[in-house]
Amino acid sequence: MSWGGLHKDSNKNFGNKLSIFSLVLFLFFISSIILFAFYWNNQKKIKHYHISKMRFYDKKIIDSIIASKINQKDVIDELISQIERIEFISYCKVYKKDSETLAVEIYEREPLALFKDTANNFWIVTTDYKVISSNFLLSKSFPIINDKIEPQFAVQKSYELLSFLKKIKQDYPEIYNCTAEIKKEGSNFHIVMKGTRTNILLESSSCSEKLPLLTELIRRRDFGKYFKKELDLRMENLIVVR
Repeated sequence: MSWGGLHKDSNKNFGNKLSIFSLVLFLFFISSIILFAFYWNNQKKIKHYHISKMRFYDKKIIDSIIASKINQKDVIDELISQIERIEFISYCKVYKKDSETLAVEIYEREPLALFKDTANNFWIVTTDYKVISSNFLLSKSFPIINDKIEPQFAVQKSYELLSFLKKIKQDYPEIYNCTAEIKKEGSNFHIVMKGTRTNILLESSSCSEKLPLLTELIRRRDFGKYFKKELDLRMENLIVVR
């Protein structure tokens, strides 16, 4: 090989090494900027927060938790841990919306029914059959189980009634939303409707067949004519008005 050829290969190798070194230097520079930006972003204090997805409960207790934890180092993990200890919380998500704002998404235990204990205190049974205090409930416009029950026995004692309420909440929301009070007497469900105070009697073993009919009755413009009356839907193909 001639001297000229060796010199040419040497220059080529040097050029390749220089290109690789430049690329490594560029990547190091970019990585340093990203790391510095990430560090700087984490060093900024949280100044704002936004709570979303709450429908049923007062958020004051969550506000107080955030206020006490917002300047801590591991604020996100700490907030999730504290908020998820609240009895009406199913779970939550906490993340930075931007460098100075926290987003807090709350997933509540949805109320199914209310009941009173023997001391006349209201309690909630949720759709996942948890019994919790009603202290933080924003509105008590849920069906009330017309029977005094101690909280520790509420689900066990009223399971059939709660299952019925859950079914109408899912499949017949118009009936659920119109239910003011409900109780089980023997083999019958006894419902008191909101507004008209109409009493509805349903046989528990065959009530599924009568729920579409009851929905149609509620939708009627003249349903008010049953004000404080009793509609007995226990018999086949017959509605008895008392």
